[in-house]
Amino acid sequence: MLELISIVCSLSICILTRIEVYKIRVGRVRKGFAGDRAKYVAAFDKQLTSLIWVGLAFGILILGLAFIEKRPGEAVVKIVAAIIWFAVACITFIAHRHLAGMANRTTARLSSRAGESRLGWRGDRIVLNAIRRYRAGECGEKLPRPRAKADE
Repeated sequence: MLELISIVCSLSICILTRIEVYKIRVGRVRKGFAGDRAKYVAAFDKQLTSLIWVGLAFGILILGLAFIEKRPGEAVVKIVAAIIWFAVACITFIAHRHLAGMANRTTARLSSRAGESRLGWRGDRIVLNAIRRYRAGECGEKLPRPRAKADE
């Protein structure tokens, strides 16, 4: 039962970390936070660093307990839980890398206005590159520009 709780908690950490990092990258700061954006990013980065170590510690601990388990089938569940905790450590490390240097910027590099884009940062990059190619004339056939209607 404890392994099941551990698996559910670690999976929720994996999902919620990605969501929170995306919110920080587009410029959001929690309303209850007393400081400015730079302090919020620094506090969240410190939290991510502690989650990296917690994920590694729980992964090693649960993996070690799996090798001394005597009941059949329990070792497999513990190994799966250990792998998921190692995934928590990896995801929070990647999120930590994404937030490196974000305290000085207001939003991520290629995002449009904060909160308005539904494409995500990859979609924004694709759209911005397509606009740059169109303006540079690299798209082959240019689209006709709309003509101004003559007053009748």
